[in-house]
Amino acid sequence: MRVTGIDWEAAHREAKEHLKALLRFDTTNPPGNETPAARYVEKVLRDAGIAAEVLESAPGRGSCVARIEGKGEGGPLLLTSHLDVVPAEADKWKHPPFAAVEDGGWLYGRGAIDMKSMTAYALMTMLLLKRHGVSPRRDLILSAVADEEEGGAAGMGFLVDKHPDRVRAEYAFNEVGGFTLTSGNRRLYPVQVASKGFAWMTLRAERPPAHGSVPREDSSIHVLAEAVERLKTRRLPFHVHPAAEGLVRQLAEGLPWPQGAILRGVLSPTIADFILTRLIPDRDRARALSATLRNTATVTGLRAGGKANVIPGQAEATIDGRFIPGQTVEDLVREVRAVVGEGVSVDVFRSGAPVLTEVDTPLFRVIREVIARRDPGAEAVPYLMVGFTDAVHLAKIGVKTYGFAPVKLPPDVPFTSLYHAHDERIPIEGFRWGLETFVETVAEFVA
Repeated sequence: MRVTGIDWEAAHREAKEHLKALLRFDTTNPPGNETPAARYVEKVLRDAGIAAEVLESAPGRGSCVARIEGKGEGGPLLLTSHLDVVPAEADKWKHPPFAAVEDGGWLYGRGAIDMKSMTAYALMTMLLLKRHGVSPRRDLILSAVADEEEGGAAGMGFLVDKHPDRVRAEYAFNEVGGFTLTSGNRRLYPVQVASKGFAWMTLRAERPPAHGSVPREDSSIHVLAEAVERLKTRRLPFHVHPAAEGLVRQLAEGLPWPQGAILRGVLSPTIADFILTRLIPDRDRARALSATLRNTATVTGLRAGGKANVIPGQAEATIDGRFIPGQTVEDLVREVRAVVGEGVSVDVFRSGAPVLTEVDTPLFRVIREVIARRDPGAEAVPYLMVGFTDAVHLAKIGVKTYGFAPVKLPPDVPFTSLYHAHDERIPIEGFRWGLETFVETVAEFVA
């Protein structure tokens, strides 16, 4: 069912003002301080007669949850977003990161893409359904949560653990999906259906300490450095997941020969690395593609020593490990140990499981239908995300989560150039298109 009679000009103006208001809250995490933004969402919803509340996991770490009750004809649909944002180096921005400035058809602000725009979509969807007297078949839930950027323990993790009935749903819409991906003559809208698991590890080399006046080739630092270098030069084995394979093939279809054939070649372990390192000129795209096709282990920290004249007895590296659905923490650790070799211990200090949502569902069919109607010739396609989102928490209570926060991007602006970037921004017309697309998708599924 489509909701008729919506004044889209007015709805777009209102949604944009809500987004600007949200962008002006400095919710940098750490430390977070999401409660003021959550209170804003709560007030807008309550003023419209929608039941809403703010739940705090700690002072200042608030998440807003709201619900429109349905007829019970199916499990709830959850529209979830996070209010926290990553730090912004203000001196490297064209406009202040928390000023919400419009410039040249773009709205600038930390959180414009990741992911306060999704909060504005969800908020406006709730308001429009309420105003138009829609009685949904199933409950519609909004959650605007804290702490996703630091793992979600104080946000969605807190809700799932302490207040599961507030967010328990059959399906959820979450972040990092629904953006335009242009490949030659094709426009695709990747929808996240899977995400890698993670295992954060410590590599540790231990050797007898010594005086710095006598060099030692077998010091803890040298042993660790050699292990780190091997992680750089010897990539972990390929594990091609169907969600990653499908996106590669879809991208290749839009390219002329030989570019399409070259791209399909990354699915072959025997030639993939040659193609990824030699034949794809866009290095950022090549790295991102490689990460979807294998487990990864990235060095993110080094610790050793403290005195200029002492060779330390211990050197450590922090590793951000990610593994494909179908793989395990143990599989990843085994691959890392095979690369770093003897004399270096590998210990996992935090981990999370991969997330996988089936594609053959009524909701995914609605997504495909709406995208095809809203952008003729384009197609919604499933994909595997290399990072993790709050979907990892929702999976604990059986929620099937799709990354779907639609925005129409110009062909020359890749999504990755906006995500966590200096001058994070969203195209205003793309935001308008995304709002209408999101509202239509939700309405067709629940109304």
